[in-house]
Amino acid sequence: MAILVPAVLGGLALTLMAVMSLLAARRHRREAARPATTTMAGRILVHDINDDRCVGCDACVAVC
Repeated sequence: MAILVPAVLGGLALTLMAVMSLLAARRHRREAARPATTTMAGRILVHDINDDRCVGCDACVAVC
């Protein structure tokens, strides 16, 4: 009887850790599957490109 209580508490602790790990993995998969465009939805992008000096290297596109 003396070993029953620690065994039950240990089992509950292991079960709780497993459930929390599964929930964290599920949350991570959902965040990874979310499109990246939703993070930019509220931002306004302003650009100022001088067409006379543009050499077509697309560096501005890479930065943006």
